[in-house]
Amino acid sequence: MKATTKSVWVILGLLTALTAEAVPNALAEMVQSPAWIERAGKRLPLAAGMELINRDKLLTGEGARVVVRFADGSAFKMGDNSLVAVNAMQQRKNGTFAGGLDLKSGDLRLVSHEYEEAPVNRAINVRFGDVTAAVRGEADLTGTADDVRDAVALRDGRAVLNHPLAAAPTTMDVPLLVYEAAKGQAPEPLKSIDRFAGVQWQAGAGGAPLFRACCATFEVANETMHVAGDHTIFVSRVEKFSESIELAPLLFHAGQYARIA
Repeated sequence: MKATTKSVWVILGLLTALTAEAVPNALAEMVQSPAWIERAGKRLPLAAGMELINRDKLLTGEGARVVVRFADGSAFKMGDNSLVAVNAMQQRKNGTFAGGLDLKSGDLRLVSHEYEEAPVNRAINVRFGDVTAAVRGEADLTGTADDVRDAVALRDGRAVLNHPLAAAPTTMDVPLLVYEAAKGQAPEPLKSIDRFAGVQWQAGAGGAPLFRACCATFEVANETMHVAGDHTIFVSRVEKFSESIELAPLLFHAGQYARIA
């Protein structure tokens, strides 16, 4: 009986190990050509569903887009005319996913919390040229790298930024902050992005922005909040409504914008 029980536990252990190893470190989830993968000195067209390994390089051409999903659920998204190297990917025994990205040129976005309902252990380092961003939890950041300057903008979450010429690491945990450094120079002080730059607006109820070029506006107050999976549903009370009858509404249907005839 003891021998049988021992055999069962051995089989279960092997199955668990095989299941863990079956999860790839990274998969190309979406590819909008032209895009390529360089591996062992060979360049091949990149396609959705391809598994990535350490030392792979991804390249995108004009108008291309690429989304790669890591084993921990996070993803990185490449813009066109970009070059990214993938390194140091591993799934550690303590459940932490580790990985490294090196943006040589172009732009890249790392999103580590799109579908997470519970904290995930991760250790992802992303190099945007000479700037390194360390992500250890949830983060949504975008960066660029070229011959003139490197920059990283935080959309949400938290990341620690560093640079060879920086006096100390910089923690970014406030959305819409930008860490920027010209080539060969120390990083500039953190800057805040003006999300409404160049747009005409005025403050509405509670200070919420009202855009003037809208055919209708609703000003509301939140009544209740319901958490539903990875979404939060707000039920609000309309406090004020206004319309501009001279402006026609813009519609989106069948993958394109249109106007009411």
